[in-house]
Amino acid sequence: MPSILEYLMKLSVGLAVVGLFYHWVLRRQTFYNWNRWYLLVYAALAFALPLVNLNQTVSQSSSNQASFFNHVPALPSLAIAEVAQHTIPAEFVEEEVVSKLPIAAGDWLLILLVMGMIVMSVRLGLLLICYHRIKRQAALVTEDEAAVYHVDRNILPFSFGKAIFVNPALHQPHELREIMAHELVHVRQWHTADILFAELLCVLNWYNPAAWLIRHAIRQNLEFIADRAVLADGTDAQEYQYLLLKVAGVPEFRLANQFNISSLKERIIMMNRSRSARWYLMRFLYLLPVTVVLLATFRTDIVALAKEKQKTESPQTAQNSQYVYISGILADGATGKPLPNILLEKSRRVAMFLEGQTLPERKNLGTLRTDADGFYYWKIDTKDQEEERVNYALNYKIGEIDFFAGEFSFKRGNNPLYNRPEITFLTPGLMDILRMDRWYHIDLTEALEKEGESALDPAVVKQRLLNELPVFAAEHQLKIDFKKAHWHPQKTITKFRKAYFNQERDLIGYIADIKFYLNGKSVDYQKINETFAREPYQIMKADAGLKQHRGQDGEVFYTTFEAYQDDPPVGLATPENVEWLHPDDLDLARLKDEPYMLDGFRMTYGTSSNLMPLREEITRVAIFKGPLARYYDKGLDKLWWIETRPPAEVQGRPVFAIK
Repeated sequence: MPSILEYLMKLSVGLAVVGLFYHWVLRRQTFYNWNRWYLLVYAALAFALPLVNLNQTVSQSSSNQASFFNHVPALPSLAIAEVAQHTIPAEFVEEEVVSKLPIAAGDWLLILLVMGMIVMSVRLGLLLICYHRIKRQAALVTEDEAAVYHVDRNILPFSFGKAIFVNPALHQPHELREIMAHELVHVRQWHTADILFAELLCVLNWYNPAAWLIRHAIRQNLEFIADRAVLADGTDAQEYQYLLLKVAGVPEFRLANQFNISSLKERIIMMNRSRSARWYLMRFLYLLPVTVVLLATFRTDIVALAKEKQKTESPQTAQNSQYVYISGILADGATGKPLPNILLEKSRRVAMFLEGQTLPERKNLGTLRTDADGFYYWKIDTKDQEEERVNYALNYKIGEIDFFAGEFSFKRGNNPLYNRPEITFLTPGLMDILRMDRWYHIDLTEALEKEGESALDPAVVKQRLLNELPVFAAEHQLKIDFKKAHWHPQKTITKFRKAYFNQERDLIGYIADIKFYLNGKSVDYQKINETFAREPYQIMKADAGLKQHRGQDGEVFYTTFEAYQDDPPVGLATPENVEWLHPDDLDLARLKDEPYMLDGFRMTYGTSSNLMPLREEITRVAIFKGPLARYYDKGLDKLWWIETRPPAEVQGRPVFAIK
């Protein structure tokens, strides 16, 4: 994994910890100023923690300390730590897969991340331009403690930097006093800096839900601070809360300290909450062990340290780390019988990864033949390998074309490695030869755990392959028979003997193991075919192993709707199509059986994240009817609409014609 992607992965985990710690531990406490500095400092600290490497400290510490850190899984090495027990370094597995792609997946991911940052930067720039346009059109009234601007348009009061914007014609004199008191708190305490920090956080981490969670928490906490300051000056709490309700609406300028930017219900709850006891400040001490665990999780080169220790304590083990294994069985694709005496050429080639370099010639290392059972086995001594990485391969020829019977790319210094022993079915015809579904692998992971390197003994590997050969041959024949019987399947799912196939003639799974879901409900395959005979379909999720592995339990999800939609036409959100309910009147149990949208995303089993909202987080509830419901799902006449976020953060929210 490129270092930048590894850093972004650690950064995402760090921000998730910051956001979740606030949400679960600090959010309900009234230590608003403490919470403000926690959100700012720890969100910034999340950028630095991935750069700290504890390994040097661990390597010089006591054995007890080292033992503690070794028991905490290192985030970028989770796979390495697991596979290392089976003598297969995960970094090899990752690089091998990526090296076969036309363009590195990591490069595409970086391009996507940068494009998202550019889009978010443009969005931020447009918001700043919008602010300056409002400022130019406003009339400056005073520049005492803050620059107060009167705006001749229907806007909500807001402040940005040292400026406060308000339309006095929309408010009574006593209301203006409370509004000004509120916004002056934002100005005096430089809350705009917090807002800009939160926006930059989302520009750099637009893909991370934790960054948006922190952004919302920062903006909400600033309103808590301003609300408490206003009430502390003697403002009547009930009148102030009525004022908040009066000015509720969609903000004109969203990059600002908005008078009602947060959930009104949440703010009123926090205003009426008793001050948290000071001993609750002890909760901030939990950050110390959380930070230590994060640092331990972000450490690197744990595998290298383990290898160094292994060399020191067991020289014999290091001497044994010199072999690579390639093995398998060649079988006839028509009969399923092993193919004896097939000539295979052994070769090696130095792997080159730099653009523009000429691929080295393949060096022939001799030949071997399959035995009477079609079995081949090559144990490669890599002890004296000088090159950084070498590809070892076994090739056989069909006509003038070379095909791999087995291939392995070995990186110098790794532990003993093996390719997954495989059964390859050879069939006449070039198109059949090129199909990927003629290879079947067996996994030795569990055997290596129990038996050690004896699991790689050629007699043991051969017997395992022979045990699996009849099963794999039957599956391969099933695929061939289906393709002969169905040249162009007309149905979404075709039942053939004991299995299901899709329209691309790929094996989906076996009847005993597969489960189909339509719009979140379990159905049989005939219901899928009936539904999608009339309209296109989407496959939201499928077990990736179903096409290659026999007998695996799996689920395939089909939907007739999009997980989310853009804003509907304005004319759909009419009083006839929307019924508003008080959040307390919503029976959450109904959501288990009825379709609903949560903050603009469809929640159905197998789609989106299938979240169930918490009652205390729900701010708005509506029932969409008729054409408005059908806009989000054309098969429905009624759809629940639930919001837990500010309107500006709700995906695909209609412009309602009613309050």
